[in-house]
Amino acid sequence: MTKTALIFRGQPAQYAGMGIDLSNNFQLAREVYGYAERQIRGTLYSDALSFCFDPKRTATAEANRNTLLAHAALYTTNNVLYSLLVEKCSELGVPLEFQAMAGHSLGQLNAFAAAGAIGFEDALSIALEGGEQLHQFSQQEASGGMAAIFYGTQDFDRHLEHLTQNEVYVAIHNAPGMVVIGGLESNLNRALEYLKSKKDEGIFPHRIGKIEGPFHTVHVKPAIDRIKPRIDSIPYTDSTVPVYANTTGNIILNADGFMTETYEQGFNLVNWANTILNMTRDGVTRFVVIDPERMPEKSIAETIKATSPTAEILVVSDFPSLESVVRELTAANPLQDSQSISVP
Repeated sequence: MTKTALIFRGQPAQYAGMGIDLSNNFQLAREVYGYAERQIRGTLYSDALSFCFDPKRTATAEANRNTLLAHAALYTTNNVLYSLLVEKCSELGVPLEFQAMAGHSLGQLNAFAAAGAIGFEDALSIALEGGEQLHQFSQQEASGGMAAIFYGTQDFDRHLEHLTQNEVYVAIHNAPGMVVIGGLESNLNRALEYLKSKKDEGIFPHRIGKIEGPFHTVHVKPAIDRIKPRIDSIPYTDSTVPVYANTTGNIILNADGFMTETYEQGFNLVNWANTILNMTRDGVTRFVVIDPERMPEKSIAETIKATSPTAEILVVSDFPSLESVVRELTAANPLQDSQSISVP
């Protein structure tokens, strides 16, 4: 029996105007975006979702790096894409059951909401407050960033020790041979120069332009601590669907575990490779991935393939891919009669 996992993407998949095509084509998309906008109306975040709909005004380097805008856009758009997938499969009578869920970084909030461990509105409030605190902290107290490191050497750990001595840390273990590091600006720049000098060892660093701080490192713990009261005030519940934690790759099912993970993943290593490996070991053979990323080579599907090469991966990123994924799921679960399929 095929086990299917639902995966949600986090930063840096955001881009200005990411909600336009979806809203133009689907009433449900307009309803979800509209609901989110009503929840934040009159707050400090009231204009945050403009990033989804105004590419001319917001398509700047500064806007693309702004964590508040990224959190609002990604959390809500992830939810739109997931809601559309559920709606289309329901309309066609296509079974859509998930035996596992996970979210990469910010996407973990989407996974918690999809699993019923937290309400949509409550998860949105955490995403927005977290985005605001991380944005302000990165601008005022911990200017820095992150970089993807691709490596082939078996002796890469000795380089990590060198980086740690200079307060640059591994923030995400994305896949075999690929990590993301984070640090304050001057330290990160020195780390990148050091790693570039190791090209002959098969080490290739790449600065991530749409990340404005050293996220998932101890540097941002003060910012995460500021949103802990919000996290602690949220009514979490148990889930019947196994959700795999960012920090450990292990399964969470109870409310306390969801609350703890929401807080701790903000300043700890995202052990994504272990998450995918554990899912595969637990029998997951198909991944349905919610990822708005416009460039497939940068999508989270690539990190899943690197860890689980034989897995089937279906990516929902926009209007056309939604249609394609529903067709794939329909083919895998044929209807009882011979009616034709039209999506949407």
